[in-house]
Amino acid sequence: GRILWSQSGVLQAAVNNIDPVKFQALINEFKRLTRLPLLPLRNTKQVELERFYKGNRVLLRFRFIPGKHGEQITLQVLRGAALTFYQQQQVTRIGQDAVGTAKRLQGKIGELQSRLEAYPKQSTSRQASLPELKQMLLNLEDQVDALNEVVLPEMDNDVSSPG
Repeated sequence: GRILWSQSGVLQAAVNNIDPVKFQALINEFKRLTRLPLLPLRNTKQVELERFYKGNRVLLRFRFIPGKHGEQITLQVLRGAALTFYQQQQVTRIGQDAVGTAKRLQGKIGELQSRLEAYPKQSTSRQASLPELKQMLLNLEDQVDALNEVVLPEMDNDVSSPG
């Protein structure tokens, strides 16, 4: 086994000829930390963990890669500007996922409405879900309002006042 350390793509150090048993023990410790099974993986698996180091937030990105000579692992440590960029990407991705889910929900509610209008006599047994649906929508509205309270002050800070 061998361990390579690079920073910003530049090789900084290398430790070669690590005893295979010790090297596998190191991989197993990383698997325990990321809650992966200790058995050799069949497919590449990536796990991300956020932690604090010396009071600063860091992201640990583990990539476990099966290989013909045993498992390999890469560990990226994101902090500072790289972590900020990663967090912005995550917020964008989660926001897009939420909008997609909301569109699917809107479609399902439209489908339900059409069915209830088409078959009004059979709708009484189905109406039991309407109070639950209404409550969930109210809860979602409260969550969106809470998001607005977080986002709007941030947007106010981004707007520069005239000189």
